[in-house]
Amino acid sequence: MHAFSRKTKGFTLIEMVVVIAIIGITSALIITSLASTRSTRETERAIHMLAATLREAQNYALTGRSTSVTQENCFYAVRLISSSQYALVNYYRSGGNCNSYNTISTLTMPNGTTINGVASFPTIFAFELPRAEVHSATSGTLAPLGVAQLIGATKGSQTHYLCLYPTGRVEERGTVATCP
Repeated sequence: MHAFSRKTKGFTLIEMVVVIAIIGITSALIITSLASTRSTRETERAIHMLAATLREAQNYALTGRSTSVTQENCFYAVRLISSSQYALVNYYRSGGNCNSYNTISTLTMPNGTTINGVASFPTIFAFELPRAEVHSATSGTLAPLGVAQLIGATKGSQTHYLCLYPTGRVEERGTVATCP
């Protein structure tokens, strides 16, 4: 006769706890990495959208786009209204001055990203007709942009930048926080 042994094969409780702990730690690291990657993508997208709006205002000034047959347009601009909102606007002559404006479109920074790098809100970056010379103002009259302006889009610990140069060039800088 053969004797049957009752040895069971399996995992001990300690082995199971160790495996579950390893899975938990790995999952936490992956989730953290994905959240950081998402913030990076969102700030990249936000700065790309802002750069595209600046280029759109510049193109309108260069082409002499008209929004009304009764208004004499002077500038097309991006008006940074708050840290989360900006608008594409056109300034037109009214009473001899070029300080009245119409809003063409208002945009909101996507997914909780915010604008930084400007002294105060509203800040205006305008392109003068017909050659799209760059002007800016935080209050009062628009004046020629003297030095490059660094503008950032931030979410959490992620920030992406663009530079607006006095020449009108708009350059997305990624995570580089300088305008050469």
